Parts: sequence; structure tokens; C-alpha cells
Amino acid sequence: MTSTSDGIKKNVNQLMMKLERNQSIVFQYLKQLNSYRCEPTDYQCFLQVGRLKQGLKELAAEQQELMTKTNRSVKGDDKLFQTIEHLFERFQQLESDIAQYLREIKNHY
Repeated sequence: MTSTSDGIKKNVNQLMMKLERNQSIVFQYLKQLNSYRCEPTDYQCFLQVGRLKQGLKELAAEQQELMTKTNRSVKGDDKLFQTIEHLFERFQQLESDIAQYLREIKNHY
């Protein structure tokens, strides 16, 4: 391999490792949202928790599909990097939404 293709493969591997870490965090968030400590206090919270859980499940499925497809052997291309970047952005948005929800729940009690 050339040094350029080595660099691309290394970059893809690093991104995939970050996706795997995000995947485990997604499952931790799902577990946390299912715990009694995060039970909705009213109808709005109930709807918000439902949206958060659905978003996390969809993100987990998309991340898993991407990790299965690439299987760490795909050459880096722009579409792959864009897809991974999009998943990172969705993860960060969901993480922010979950933090906001948890603050609201904490303030209610």
C-alpha cells in the first residue's frame, strides 16, 4: 500500500473505533432512559422520552449497519466520511437532548 492509502485506512479505523464507542454510549443512554430514575413526570416528558428512545434506537441501528458494511476493510471515500460525520452529529444532538431531559427531570424532583 502507499502511504496515502495507509493514512486513509488508519483514519477510517479511527472513525470506526469512535463509532463503536458511541454505540456503547447509545446503549448506556437507552438503559438510563429505561430506568425508574428517568420516568416521565407528565405527558410532555412522556412524549420527549419516547422521541429520545426512538432516536437512539434509530441511531444505533444506522451505526451498526455502517460498522457491518465497512467491517474495517473499506477504503475511505467521501461518502463514507460524510455518513460517519452525519452519525456523529446526530449522536451529539441526541446527547444534548438527553442531557436537557435529565436536567428537567432532576429539577422536577
